[in-house]
Amino acid sequence: MSMKRILLVSMIVLLAVSLAGCKKKEAPAEGDGKGVTMEGMKEQAKEAMEATGEYLAEQKDKLVAASQEQLDNLKSKFDDLQAKAQSEEAKQQYSQMKTQFDKQLEQAKAKMQDLKDASADTWDSAQKGVKDAMDSLKQTYDKAASQFSE
Repeated sequence: MSMKRILLVSMIVLLAVSLAGCKKKEAPAEGDGKGVTMEGMKEQAKEAMEATGEYLAEQKDKLVAASQEQLDNLKSKFDDLQAKAQSEEAKQQYSQMKTQFDKQLEQAKAKMQDLKDASADTWDSAQKGVKDAMDSLKQTYDKAASQFSE
């Protein structure tokens, strides 16, 4: 579920709880003998918003960690290709591809930082930026791997 949807659902729940609390007097809840108070409803809404925020932060952390793991894996695999570049021509090709890979690697790291700093409003575009950067990095690795796979 996207961050915007989760926030939208949270806001709807908060609005519903707030509207329900607008009545001056509520009938006591069955079985407990206590009335529902406006303060109680505010506290419940506050707890719901905090739980939503914690969930969103947890999802962001998971995505950042998974992206970092993928990035580290691609970098390691690309570095392993160097041993397969035996001839001078192959070493030159590897060097050129490594330069391109390193540029894309830096771009991917910048996109990951954008993701870490993303707010609810920028979450979707930051998430797409990381995905696009990682796809580009993987394509560069795949191209290099196909040239040096012998």
